[in-house]
Amino acid sequence: MFSVEIDLAIIRLRELWDIVDTFIVIEGNRTFTGDFKPLTFAANRHRFDFAESKILSRDHATELIKTLKLEESDLIIISDVDEIPNRNTVELLKACQGYPQYLHLEMKSYMYSFEFPAPRPQWRAMAGQIGADGDIEYDHRRMGDVLLANTGVHCSWCLRSIQDFQFKMRAYSHADRASKSVLDPNNIQKAICEGSNVEQMLPEVFTFSDLAKELGKLERSYDMTTIPKAAVDGRQQWLYLLPGGCIRQDSPAKPLTV
Repeated sequence: MFSVEIDLAIIRLRELWDIVDTFIVIEGNRTFTGDFKPLTFAANRHRFDFAESKILSRDHATELIKTLKLEESDLIIISDVDEIPNRNTVELLKACQGYPQYLHLEMKSYMYSFEFPAPRPQWRAMAGQIGADGDIEYDHRRMGDVLLANTGVHCSWCLRSIQDFQFKMRAYSHADRASKSVLDPNNIQKAICEGSNVEQMLPEVFTFSDLAKELGKLERSYDMTTIPKAAVDGRQQWLYLLPGGCIRQDSPAKPLTV
């Protein structure tokens, strides 16, 4: 599922290119708040010419999956574009049998870039197998109790421009909290570089221990062994995703030398 994360989509395609048969791109023409939005993928389709032979782009997923005429036990990975499975995970799932029809994938979380690991892993990405009746339910919610650990990365708010941050804040389900201060480019840029909460909200957690973990600034990491190889190989195209490159292209701040 795709919104404005063009670079992450390219990284995902390059990372998984030779072990995935078909990439289905789903992009809605409305935001969480019901407003119309432009189709970013369609407008930037030329950037995906290298992957044209494996891309199917639609606004409805379930009907499209049925037209592929998949067979029992064929594997579909359902995830947002910023939830990127690693190659070893996909190879493992293709090689193994005996796991549930719906298997959730626990991913290491990052915020703003691969410089700031987040405390809580993400679990919504899912591997689904086609059932005996040829059917599968397309969803992005909890579908079972089994979780496969350490399967990839979830890079939240990993956006190229301040404008993209502002768009997401206005389009998101918490749009009512997007105050003038939250949308201010200087405040957004400051949060990105120091690892603080760009939405200026308390964390959505259910225990005091989790609250204590998530209050304050994120700790920096310079470890690039867990991030997609495609992100490192093409680093000159998206320095903002790597440690030290926090200044966004339309930032009011002065560019950093990386």
